Amino acid sequence: MYGNTGRDRKSKGYRWGWSPEDYTIRLLKDFDDTLAALIALHNDQNQKFVEECREQEIHGGQPPHTRKTSLENVLDIWGSIFPARELLYSDGQFSAKVKESGAVYPAREMSDGERSVLYLAAQVLSVPTDDKSRLLIMDEPEVHLNRSLLNSLWSKLEAARPDCLFIYITHDVDFVLSHTASDKVWVRDYDGKSWDIELLEDDESLPEGLLIRLLGNRRPILFVEGDHAGLDYAIYSAAYPDWQVVPVGGCTQVIESVRAFRANSQMHSYKAHGIIDRDYRSENQLAVFEKEGIHHLEVAEVENIFLTEPVMRVLAERFSPEADVEAIVSEVKNHIIEKRFAPRLKMHEENALRLRLKNELVGIDFSSIAISSAASDARALVDKIDLGTMASAIKKDFESVAQKNDYGMVLVYLNDKGVVNSIGHFFGVDNKKYVEKAIALLGTDARGNLLDAMRPYIPRLPMREVDKASATAIAGAS
Repeated sequence: MYGNTGRDRKSKGYRWGWSPEDYTIRLLKDFDDTLAALIALHNDQNQKFVEECREQEIHGGQPPHTRKTSLENVLDIWGSIFPARELLYSDGQFSAKVKESGAVYPAREMSDGERSVLYLAAQVLSVPTDDKSRLLIMDEPEVHLNRSLLNSLWSKLEAARPDCLFIYITHDVDFVLSHTASDKVWVRDYDGKSWDIELLEDDESLPEGLLIRLLGNRRPILFVEGDHAGLDYAIYSAAYPDWQVVPVGGCTQVIESVRAFRANSQMHSYKAHGIIDRDYRSENQLAVFEKEGIHHLEVAEVENIFLTEPVMRVLAERFSPEADVEAIVSEVKNHIIEKRFAPRLKMHEENALRLRLKNELVGIDFSSIAISSAASDARALVDKIDLGTMASAIKKDFESVAQKNDYGMVLVYLNDKGVVNSIGHFFGVDNKKYVEKAIALLGTDARGNLLDAMRPYIPRLPMREVDKASATAIAGAS
């Protein structure tokens, strides 16, 4: 929107007329031409209305109803986008008025956003209105517009021109998603000669927003629990830099996202994997998930990674460099076993039973249930779960771990997010800041050591997926 003081005829400065004092506010010739075209159309529409009135007077007919000109529609649209301003037109000139103070300033002194809205509205409303279908192609409609104005402006322009088909070429995912009823075409590739495009199909099992955000991604996709501010994302994005890490919520969402993505025919050239917490799942269930590309931690939950001995050693060396590292690790282990695990064995067993039962119920295939016999069919399926045997096995496992005093196994069975917030003082840091400070180390020179300490407890993802994605990226760029 702005020029410069250079003299090169190919530079933007040339378009501003070389005026040193107003090169930053002088309107582009295209802007002036667009407004001139809108004014000419306004005059033409008014003239046609006058002629229609005269024609009716001559023949004694009713004069036509007044209708707004394209210019008047532009004034309305501009005013709806900037409710604190009013766009004025008089004697062939546009200006803006501040409603609160009454101050008026010319179009050349408008902000970028105000000029952009005026320019785009004038362009769209100046397209001839006749019986022909009009195709309007907008390349990067988000350019020069604040996000808060973008969707509102284009929705109003589309409503003002129902006779036109709008085609947008954009990288703005949010803008794409705002057009819920529109067809969406994905440009898969361009080799310099031809375009590879594909119409996006609806996929009820995969949210459209997620699908669109991942299109064009050149890395294998890794679905994880939590959100972008969570532990899972912080750890996995650091541990798997060659993967596109996508947080989707809970473990159920991870499982569903991996399955849906792999089943989507449009994503056949991509491979999706996922990581979930162990959460007392049976070995059989974990093995089934593994075959589907859904991997699990070697501890009960992601928080327990910060309770593992290798990780605690790295953190003790950083947080308490003068202290005895092994003494700190030993104290924390005793604290967890003697204060947070053994005395609360019954609570942990009950939590494990509830989680195991929940996981079993989620895995049941209810497709065989008929309406006429729903209650009995559902009961028959649920009865296949031997709750008594499950409870006995869980109790036996927990008691065995407690008796053996096996710290590694304790972390496999300990599913208590509060534990990690109780050990910071052993390292000389605030209990509630322990994990936060640990995550912060991933951005320091301790990153390598910390990740090495974590690796035995996080999945080893297939490198062939990274190699495949790299080959695809090279082919796409050639």
